[in-house]
Amino acid sequence: MADSKTAPVSDVTASSFYKSDAFGPANLIDGGKDFGGWITDAGKCGGAWVAFRFAEPVLLGSVEICNGFIEEEAAKTRDDYYFHKRAREITISFGAAGPSSIEATLEDSKEPQTIPLNPAAPVTEARISIRSVYDASPGGTIKPFDVLGLRQVTWLMR
Repeated sequence: MADSKTAPVSDVTASSFYKSDAFGPANLIDGGKDFGGWITDAGKCGGAWVAFRFAEPVLLGSVEICNGFIEEEAAKTRDDYYFHKRAREITISFGAAGPSSIEATLEDSKEPQTIPLNPAAPVTEARISIRSVYDASPGGTIKPFDVLGLRQVTWLMR
């Protein structure tokens, strides 16, 4: 969607985050698609969520998600993507306006993934809830830490 405009996010909250604000949900909107982001250590990661409040009501067209947390320093010596769990099945909900939820499956990929959205009316908030995770590397050679990460979330308006 080359002509789409990024929706203005005013606040980001999460069910939990790992250790400190250095891994907090605000990192999901800092423009960093390659490294960093949000990490949660919520049990097996099922039920973890991150919520976005928009500065004004927006009519969303899609959301772009960069799956998996990558620590910049560790990535210099290993493929850090597989050392953290990654979101597999997610639910995107919009609060009172629009459909109650949209379910999607993310690929186990470092590349940005775009999910089409079609809420019936402008929304002031959106939530991504994690229903399941990728918890192994291809071939099972790396067992990830018991944390889940996302690098970047960009909401695009219609």
